Amino acid sequence: MTEPPADDDRPRTEVVPAAEPLAAPQTGLVALRVHGDRMVPDGMLDFAVNVVAGDPPGWARQALQAGLDASGSYPDDHAAAAALAARHGRPTEGVLPLGGAVEGFWRLALAVRPKRAAVLVPGFTESEAALRSVGAEIVRVRREAKDDWALDPSAVPEDCDFVAIGRPENPTGVLDPREAILRLRRPGRTLLVDEAFADFVPDEPDALADQRPADDGPGDLVVLRSLTKALSVPGARAGYLLGDPALVAQVRDAGPPWTCPTPSLELLRAYAQRPDACERIAARTAAHRDDLLARLRQLAGVQVWDGQANFLLARVPAGLDAVAGLHGRGIAVRPCTTFAGLDERYIRIAVRTPAMHARLATALAQVLSEAEQP
Repeated sequence: MTEPPADDDRPRTEVVPAAEPLAAPQTGLVALRVHGDRMVPDGMLDFAVNVVAGDPPGWARQALQAGLDASGSYPDDHAAAAALAARHGRPTEGVLPLGGAVEGFWRLALAVRPKRAAVLVPGFTESEAALRSVGAEIVRVRREAKDDWALDPSAVPEDCDFVAIGRPENPTGVLDPREAILRLRRPGRTLLVDEAFADFVPDEPDALADQRPADDGPGDLVVLRSLTKALSVPGARAGYLLGDPALVAQVRDAGPPWTCPTPSLELLRAYAQRPDACERIAARTAAHRDDLLARLRQLAGVQVWDGQANFLLARVPAGLDAVAGLHGRGIAVRPCTTFAGLDERYIRIAVRTPAMHARLATALAQVLSEAEQP
């Protein structure tokens, strides 16, 4: 394996010109749209997909069924928007239900059409894909491993009229303080905070979803949320966007109608009416994450970062050879080579059960031991 450059040797920012083709093999849409669901062949033990394994809660299944029973009419998102608005203390006009949070990246990019957008890396790649599709110049602002991936607001160029960040971030799991994120607000700048994994944070302290758009700073603050990861229903495509009502209206007009189907709207409404909808899931995930963290930290040569989501980021000396070795043992993890700011040494590992963690740790120890042999 070719030794990558030390983290300190790399520039803090990288510019992807607006003219960079989306078809480029290493930086284009194909690379940006590689997600964990493509990395788990049938029969593999899945540590690649960052969705809670198992069945959804009973109330979620009931909501989806109720929506299916009501699908004889076109979707009407008003009831779901009103319920979500009440949950977050916002006006109904400041909420847009979505067919998955990813839809929000693309609608917002079309509505705002920024000229120069900063994306924090490593981070979820769909935001960059959407921004580049509307011709934005991209500034990748690199988080540092030596700083445990913490946000440095001063590293974001002042002239960026759009900033995208995750809280918790994917794939690091870092949960930046709300005050640090709000320091990114500027007049004329849209700040997008992706809270797709916020339901894994017990009690959700300082969630930006509960931040009224006009509070504590200038510019537009937009928050994206997703239900499907914590509730184990990625096929349902249920998410929502929060922001200033005027901007939300623009985002709504930037795409086609009826993209959030009635079953997903019913799921959103039921979720909004249950303040503790994901608390047990969050508590269980936190306990299982601690178990996975402890097992990985016992492995020689493996560096792993604690996080606040349902996955952990690890750096392994064998890199892609370790991924292949695990694959040969029937275990799939997420290689991080398609995340800007990471290289072949990094893997993302989804939180599962202690029994599954034990199997993973045993297999990874074997793979690393074999890699050291001449």
